[in-house]
Amino acid sequence: MKPEHSTWSELSQQAAGQLPADFSRRVISRAGEVRTARRQMTVMAATLGLCFLCTSLTVTWMSYQQSEQNLTQWQSLSTVTLAIDRGL
Repeated sequence: MKPEHSTWSELSQQAAGQLPADFSRRVISRAGEVRTARRQMTVMAATLGLCFLCTSLTVTWMSYQQSEQNLTQWQSLSTVTLAIDRGL
């Protein structure tokens, strides 16, 4: 009398007989597609990170330049105001 529940090896043998002939090739192909997609996402994330870094540096540099320009204008205005106050 055969047991009601099959062993794992029996089940896998039955399943192997029911799989299409090109199943393993399709599984390997799909795994390659997944690796390629992951690689593309990594490259895209790195590119976006680099874009964010460059944008941040540009904004910081422009802000620094504007601050220096404002400081120079303020110093010039202060010098003129001081000269006027002294009556020069």
